[in-house]
Amino acid sequence: MDGLQAFIRSVLNHNAMVFYRSFDAPRVLSDAFTYSATHLALGDKMLQDLLDLNEEVMEKTGKSPLELYECILVDAAHPNKQTLIRALGQHIALFVAFGHTETCSYFAAARLVDSECLELEIFDGYTTTIVAPDASGFGQLGVIGPSVVTEYLNARAAVTADGMLLTGSMARATESGTLVFAEPVNDSFDSGGETINPEDIRNKIMAFEGVTDAYVFGATDDVWGYRPVAFVEAGDAASRPGFNRFYAADDMRNRLSTRLEKPHLPDQFVFVNEFPRTSVGKVGMGTLERMWEARLQPARVEIWHVRLPLVTPIRTAKTRLRSRDSIVVRITDYAGRHGIGECVAFDTDWYTTETLATDLPLIRDALAPLLVGRVLLHPSEVTELFENAPGAMEAPLARAALENALWDLYGKVRGRAITQLIGARESIAEEGAIDAVPEGCVLGGAVVGLGTVAEVLAAVDERVEAGYRRVKLKIKPGEDVDLVRAVRSAYPDLMIMLDADQSYKDEQLSVLQELDEFNIESIEEPLDPSYVPTVGPTDLFDRLARLQTQLRMRVCLDESWTNGEELREILDAHPELRCVSLKIAKFGGVTAALDFHKWARERGIEAWPGGMYETGISKRLHAAFGLLPGVNLPGDINDSCRYFTVDICRPPFELSGGLMVVNNTDHPTGLGCTLNESVLANVTEGYWLCE
Repeated sequence: MDGLQAFIRSVLNHNAMVFYRSFDAPRVLSDAFTYSATHLALGDKMLQDLLDLNEEVMEKTGKSPLELYECILVDAAHPNKQTLIRALGQHIALFVAFGHTETCSYFAAARLVDSECLELEIFDGYTTTIVAPDASGFGQLGVIGPSVVTEYLNARAAVTADGMLLTGSMARATESGTLVFAEPVNDSFDSGGETINPEDIRNKIMAFEGVTDAYVFGATDDVWGYRPVAFVEAGDAASRPGFNRFYAADDMRNRLSTRLEKPHLPDQFVFVNEFPRTSVGKVGMGTLERMWEARLQPARVEIWHVRLPLVTPIRTAKTRLRSRDSIVVRITDYAGRHGIGECVAFDTDWYTTETLATDLPLIRDALAPLLVGRVLLHPSEVTELFENAPGAMEAPLARAALENALWDLYGKVRGRAITQLIGARESIAEEGAIDAVPEGCVLGGAVVGLGTVAEVLAAVDERVEAGYRRVKLKIKPGEDVDLVRAVRSAYPDLMIMLDADQSYKDEQLSVLQELDEFNIESIEEPLDPSYVPTVGPTDLFDRLARLQTQLRMRVCLDESWTNGEELREILDAHPELRCVSLKIAKFGGVTAALDFHKWARERGIEAWPGGMYETGISKRLHAAFGLLPGVNLPGDINDSCRYFTVDICRPPFELSGGLMVVNNTDHPTGLGCTLNESVLANVTEGYWLCE
């Protein structure tokens, strides 16, 4: 209608006109010179494009083509203030106007002087009224005048008793007779020049089977001013087997695309099981809008394959590491905020069948593309997003890289530290803890690899001098008793853990019992799973359970389990086993690891944060888990520089006096670190971008 009215006015005024098949910013800008064009009527997005181009021309030539236009007209119903501020900065003759289809375009306008105060002058011949004004003077605007239509062929217009058309817009009249319009509320709103009726969209959503309620509102948008967003309560549908909120949103979008014009189709459909409601049952609309503001909406995912050289080779009973290959991911959201994560799979299958060779293509080609553009209200929802991706549920380490990055991002969005997000203690001071530590700190735990007695003692000396109160020693048959005896003799009060990397046979029980005499806290994975004893149980976990009855030190599970579901079954079936090295990635991410921690604590099972020779990214997450209630054994939390010549995060993962500050004052939110771009560039083997 606005375009038609511009045409009619031009004809009646005998003005020359320029018609365009489609909007072309460079062409429109140049036509001020080419045709001496003087007037423009634009939508907000068109004006933004022209301002962008005009700014480029000004930088190059010092001249502003838009200043040649005597009048650039935009709609004033609910203008985009950011656009208005930019227009004022470029000193163009911008006019804002208000009208409706029923008023045959505009009946009030004014030149923009102040983006915060839009007072429009009413055209001659028009009379307005404010119906039922509130305490601030705002009420529904009514108008009558020469171009106002109050009757339809098959319907009746909403009019006042004295025949004024009710526009549906909220405004107030100033003492000078001008009009000031209110910001949009939970009814119709303007989106790039289109009037959007949320109730009409809601009614179409409610027609879907299983939907119990819907709420549609105008979310602020830098380009269009406002765009419709729909929250959908899927109470009935959510209870059906196989329901997936993301696929339901896709289905609804596809089906509504044929029933709604594109400007009216919501940008996002956010499914929730149940709406927040007041005590009297009303939908908590404000709560839903706040949930939208705190959303996770990834815009891009960056993926690096990195290779970090080790300070010295690491030798275990199963392998010898000279460098550590990892996959690092960074998720950037719509507002430019970042979250980082790490896939801790190894490049060979010595620890688990899941390797970098399997996880890299899964993350790059399947999971990251699923994530980009999606809206999640919480990091835990990503499991539902990934559940139908081929191979995803069998690759917890790959899923964890992205979920953990979302937790970091969520902390940035909410302005909270990772410890606060997961419900960690501020300090360790509960029954069973070996020591209280300062607020926000967690006790470190050093790991010492295989070596000669002299080499191991020297390494332990160094760790103890640095303040570590717990040391874990790698052992294997033939490199065990003498080594542990020497360390215990040198440090009678030191907490010692052992890690055998599944290297002992059942017949070597006497060796393990001799080690038990040195007041050892726990031993990780002592038994070889491939060995079949000639006497007694042959199942690995039956063997481990029997061994636990023969030792005082805890028998700790580590690489023998591959995912959280399997681990729970093992522990339920073997109540003798009461200790687990908790590695977050093996659960598929923070959410499932937190669920397991709660489950284990209720059953009196000790779960402490382990390590995977990872970077400071993953280490910080494990450090935060070290502050969870009930985690009273220090985890494998030690300086990155013990392993790597450089760390890829800033600040580097460093302990002081055997303590780790999870979030320092410079990095108070999320994981407490960012990527060190300069280091990253030097260790990158491959880079991929998904957006």
